[in-house]
Amino acid sequence: MRDRIVIVVEENGMSADQAGDADLVRAQLARRMPDLLVLDDGLPGISAFLPPCPETADRPMEGSSIRIVRPGCLAGSTTSCGPEPDLQLPRPVLVRDVLAAIGALLQPTQPPSLGLSATRLSVGQLVLDGEHWEAFFGRTHVPTSATEYRLLTLLASHPSKFFSNDAIAARLGSARDTHLRPAVDGCIFALRSRFRHAGCTDLIELLPGPAYRLGTCA
Repeated sequence: MRDRIVIVVEENGMSADQAGDADLVRAQLARRMPDLLVLDDGLPGISAFLPPCPETADRPMEGSSIRIVRPGCLAGSTTSCGPEPDLQLPRPVLVRDVLAAIGALLQPTQPPSLGLSATRLSVGQLVLDGEHWEAFFGRTHVPTSATEYRLLTLLASHPSKFFSNDAIAARLGSARDTHLRPAVDGCIFALRSRFRHAGCTDLIELLPGPAYRLGTCA
């Protein structure tokens, strides 16, 4: 999971370090303070970094979750945490869940670089807010990672066009980056599932190949 998270984070223009134990975390924090830390609370010694949990909070037992923490919320820190400082993802957790949480906490400040000048794009009931990188179906907010939002923007910008997996990967990253191609399928699956819960049963249409285009958003 650690390797996959690093790969996708770097594909999206950010940098990432990884560590397998608490001592390496300390050493890396001494060299560079990151914007976010993704911590497996089951690793030995990691509890020393975690913010204390309020006694009234309904938290899973130690070792059963992934915690995403801003540096200001590390145990013993005196700086500000900021909004949603300590996000906890109970196990079982998938890589895409962690990436979606990272994307939500590190929202880009600029609209996607897909040639769009408008900050708001709508197709049927699908609404994409380019100012805040948020997606809606009707009035229902549907959480997306940064990569998923860019993928939706690409499909919504050309609603009648089919895009192959490779073409989507090339638009979102690099055509030579083989790691992003399977991630496209994962993003499609996650988006279809989340929008289905919001009432959109056919968000993305699939052709053998595979190739994708925007489905029915009415």
